[in-house]
Amino acid sequence: MSPYGHTIRERTPENVLKEIELVINKYNPDVYRLTDETFGFNRERAMKILDMIIEKGFDKTKKVASMRANKTD
Repeated sequence: MSPYGHTIRERTPENVLKEIELVINKYNPDVYRLTDETFGFNRERAMKILDMIIEKGFDKTKKVASMRANKTD
């Protein structure tokens, strides 16, 4: 499934968290932005990423996220 007719290439939740961790530890942002319009396509992956954000304590940093609204529940 793809919004543009191509195969979606998903990064692993672990890879996504490594990048979030790097940004938070290196730059200490007041807010970080997650922009991934395909985030909700794979619910299991999305939930794992969200669980990992909480486990790492990154839920304390303000965040903004955007994704396709028709792929949420």
